[in-house]
Amino acid sequence: MRGLAMAYAGAIGKKSYGGQFEAASSAGVGVLGRNMSCYFGGAGVQAECGGAGGVALYAKANYPCITAGGFDGSVSISGDLTVTGSKSFVQAHPKDETRQIVYVCLEGGENGVYVRGSGQLSDGVVEITLPEHFGLVASSDGLTAQVTARGDCMGLYVENVEPGQLMVRECQGGKSGVSFDYLVMGVRLGKEQHEVIRDALSDISRGY
Repeated sequence: MRGLAMAYAGAIGKKSYGGQFEAASSAGVGVLGRNMSCYFGGAGVQAECGGAGGVALYAKANYPCITAGGFDGSVSISGDLTVTGSKSFVQAHPKDETRQIVYVCLEGGENGVYVRGSGQLSDGVVEITLPEHFGLVASSDGLTAQVTARGDCMGLYVENVEPGQLMVRECQGGKSGVSFDYLVMGVRLGKEQHEVIRDALSDISRGY
């Protein structure tokens, strides 16, 4: 089924199943949507859902297909991303073209943010101004900081940590020139309340 329209839609589906589209060959596509004037907005394919518990767009990979969806380019999401598998990035192996390097995202029970860097004591103390972007996204509640000396010293401690500032002191004495690394971790501002254990989604909410 094919439709062409300059201003609205090539095909419109309603009710339980708006339409069934099948590819005639193994290399074909069931639905092809193109927007030839993306510079002015619009979308090649638009899906909307007005019912409670439903999904606007659902894709399922049936064997032997292994991928339910693919995007060649950047993806923008306005809302949360929920997955049951892992989230990863893939990079070509620089020394073996037959292999890949696959890193996975660090997981946790909070919407965590972090900043890290290095500093150096002066007369046993240093006040580090953290990057502006961290202060704009991190909540002031629940901040933690870790410091690790890169040389001989009497020990270091965090005197104060805020979204925009970190103060580190030496435990005894006032030795100058001690270098150290720091890691400041916090929770994303506005996302402090995260329910880790919650009711499972229904099959309708999942889209199948």
